[in-house]
Amino acid sequence: MGYRKKKNKLARFVAMPWEVLDSPAWARLTNASKVAYLHLRRKVTNANPGWLSLSYDEMEKHMNRHTFSRSLRQLEQEGFITKEQTGGLFRRRNFFKLSEGWRKGSSAIIATVTSANTDTVKKVFDSLKALNSAKSGTCLKVST
Repeated sequence: MGYRKKKNKLARFVAMPWEVLDSPAWARLTNASKVAYLHLRRKVTNANPGWLSLSYDEMEKHMNRHTFSRSLRQLEQEGFITKEQTGGLFRRRNFFKLSEGWRKGSSAIIATVTSANTDTVKKVFDSLKALNSAKSGTCLKVST
């Protein structure tokens, strides 16, 4: 008896929720960013994806390194991914997590202040608060 191939097995695919495709944040993405996001989602293998890594070498057959770098930056700015580990030195890789930040609206303001100086933190917070009250529909997130 020979090996029988299972006939009704689905081909591998990347699932994209309609909510993502219909969002204003998705519409603002460049085509290169959409391709990079699909390749990142391709790395998800279970319900809790954890840290995903997509190297420049893997993406070179799809786009230029500089284009891929800009795509990752745009995906971070729009809230589709967050960078968990920055690679580069000592052969470390970039690791990303899929994020739900894109749901926050079209004019999300995200500021990260890493300074220990409280005056700087207060100034940044006050200016963002004033900007948030001036514009309707903005989201304010300040991490210290």
